[in-house]
Order: sequence, then structure tokens, then C-alpha cells
Amino acid sequence: MRKLFIWIVMNVCHLITGNLHSQPQHDKVWINGAAEVLIATFNKQQVVTQSYIDTSFGWGRYFAHGNSNICDSFGVLQCSSDGLNVYDNKHELMEGGYHLAPDKYYLDEQGWSGYSQTSIMLPVGGQKYYVITSLLSDTHYEVWQRAMNDDSTYFDLLWYHEIDMAANNGLGRVVQSKVPLLENAYLSKPGMMACRHANGRDWWLLKGRYHNSDFHTFLVTSEGFEDRSIQQFPAMGQNYDWDVDGQSMFSADGSMFATVIGHRGTVNLFDFDRCTGILSNQRAIHVPVQKTGNPMDSSEVEFFSTVGVAFSPNQRFLYVAGDFNLLQYDLHDPDSASAWYYIANIDTTWQKFQGYSNMYNG
Repeated sequence: MRKLFIWIVMNVCHLITGNLHSQPQHDKVWINGAAEVLIATFNKQQVVTQSYIDTSFGWGRYFAHGNSNICDSFGVLQCSSDGLNVYDNKHELMEGGYHLAPDKYYLDEQGWSGYSQTSIMLPVGGQKYYVITSLLSDTHYEVWQRAMNDDSTYFDLLWYHEIDMAANNGLGRVVQSKVPLLENAYLSKPGMMACRHANGRDWWLLKGRYHNSDFHTFLVTSEGFEDRSIQQFPAMGQNYDWDVDGQSMFSADGSMFATVIGHRGTVNLFDFDRCTGILSNQRAIHVPVQKTGNPMDSSEVEFFSTVGVAFSPNQRFLYVAGDFNLLQYDLHDPDSASAWYYIANIDTTWQKFQGYSNMYNG
């Protein structure tokens, strides 16, 4: 399992709140881990963590890469997902929350999603929540298998599932499941993110397409989903097939949107209009090549590795994670050579290092 604790990892949209103590605290509690799961709770002074070990469900609950969770407006954990199932706040399967994926893909993934940002949870008023998941259909799975699991195969489904947290005495129920937003689509495996609409009530949901810089855009309201079609842009970065890793992120005020795909070596940066949901002013930020840190091979370089991206809270800096390196880019520096600052290589011994991945503000 690969996790980056530059702050901490979680697939809850960080834009739900600016100041956690003056606005709804939907992102106060984060769940991460594989089999032994870590719960992190944020407050003004520190991060309080506690771990629990789960052995009660099949292969075990893996909240890694494709996971998400959400709190109510007071910061009380409501539910979580490993990308393919939904759990209540007692960490048990929610009613109606089991096996929310096509059969063949669910079995292939052993009941949890190993691809970055393949689920996200959004509050849409009252005690109603949506879970959006990016998936692979049984039909397209056969193509995947004929390619011998070649990671050049894309995802072709985007589903949503509706949760009523008022049901079951507050434990919740999935009242609608496997509702298609997109079918027979051409979707990148990693990368999906949402931003509050300027009205402070609704959401913009963006999901990238495969091997290009195009994005499906949805307006999400308490009434449902409105498809605002595809926003198309020139492809940027190296066109590598490997898109297992990657991340999409908004800045804290929603004015900027950044996305990376593993091994393309480029941050794709846009301006974003929270009133219209329109991306604009596309620019490419090319990431410097770094060493892997392998003591057995000092010449080995991390070539075009871009697996995580995040904005600083003041929105001046971009943080970029490769598999083995962390970098910072100053968006206010017009000189791309001096804008880059090297943060760190591996943070333990080479043999024990798990690799960096997604990044989020804590």
C-alpha cells in the first residue's frame, strides 16, 4: 500500500470547507489504511489518531487509493467507502452498500479499489449524500483480460449511489445504487474531484478522460446530476499508457484546478469558474526529473513520475509527488527554473519505503 503523509491522504474533497471551525466540518475525520485502518481526527491543536484492525469482512477493508469518507457539518463521521462498498459510522457494511460495482471488476479488485480517486462523497442537503464511483464494466473487463491486464485499458463507467443517513437510526441506507452517469465512456482510471458551486450549495464534479486533457463536467444538486458535457483541451505531457496513479485537485478558493497522471511528467493547470463550471487558461508545468534514491543504483532516475498534486492553503505553491520524491513549485515565480524547490526523497530505508501517492490539505 502506498500512502503519502506530506499532510495525510484522503479522497474527501478538501474544498467543502475553508476554515474548519467556522464552516461545515465535512472533512474533519479521515480514514486510511489497509487491513489495519487509521482514523485521523483534526482539531485546532493537533491530529488525533487511533487505529483499529478489521478482520470481519472477506478480504479485509482496504481504504487505499480509491477510498473516501465524509462527516456531517459538525464533524461527526457519517460513512466511508473503499471505492466498491459503503460502510456506516460503525465501520460495518451499510444497508444496501455491498458490492457497488460490476461483478468481474469487483472480484478482480478483491472488493476494494486500488486506483487513485475513484470514489468521492458529496453532501447535497439535509442527511442526503451522493457517492460517485468510476468503474469498469463486465463487457470492457473482457477487453482488459485479453490485453493481459495491460494498464492502457480505460474505465468505461461512472455511477452514483444515494445515501439517506436518516435511515436505520442514523446508520444510513443506500437508497439508490449503481445509477449510471456515464456508460461506454472513455475515462482515465485515476483522478476525480469536486468543488463547491459559487452558490455555496451545489457542486461541480470533474472526471478526466483517458489519454488527453478533456474533462466530463457535472453540476450536482440535491435534485440530481446535470451533465454539462465534455470540456476539451490539447493533450499535455508524455503520452504514457500507465495511468494507474494520478490526482486531480482544486485550490482552496476553487479558482484553480490541477491534475497529474503517473509518468506524464507534467502538471496540467487551469483556471476555474465556480459560477459556470468552466475551465480556462490551460498551461503545462513540466516536472524536473529526480533520482529514485535507490542506494544500489545511483544512476537510476525517476523519469516522468507524477502521482500526486496539491495546492498550499494560501494557493501560492503547488506540491507535486513522484513515486520517490516531493517537490514544490512557486506559482508566483515567472522563472520555471527557480520556481522549483526540492523537498525530500524517500523518508525511510529503501527496503521499507512504500512510495508516495496522493496529497491533501489536513
